[in-house]
Amino acid sequence: MRNLKSVLAVLALLLLSSLNFVKGQPPKRFDISTRIQFQVQTENSEIKFPVFQQGSLTLMIRATLFEGELTIELYDSKGEKQGSLFIPYHVLLTKPDSIEKPIPINEIVKKEISKKFDNPVKGEWVVKIIPKNAGGFLEINSSQNSQQ
Repeated sequence: MRNLKSVLAVLALLLLSSLNFVKGQPPKRFDISTRIQFQVQTENSEIKFPVFQQGSLTLMIRATLFEGELTIELYDSKGEKQGSLFIPYHVLLTKPDSIEKPIPINEIVKKEISKKFDNPVKGEWVVKIIPKNAGGFLEINSSQNSQQ
């Protein structure tokens, strides 16, 4: 029993000392990915993500629309707009041989934007999603690299 207590005490000491070692070093890179699927949506929504270290922030936003249109706006933690992206859905196309009775062709609109910020404002950043009868997918990837 005494040996077990000694072993547990040594393990606890090693664990605490290793936590202090890790605690002193911030991560060099931190990634967040979000994927959203929506169907004929008109309600606005927000995605919030933390920016917590000096260095650089890279955002990549990919959108795929099956219908409607979509506006995406990016705001920093001070509420200042840092960018926007508008994705319109194109007019339905029809097959050339179907003039009398148009046959719609399924169409998919894809758009992608990537933006890098050096020394971004720390805090909670917001991606505002403003759909108008929109259906499709939205993927947001953020990557933070610390200065070393």
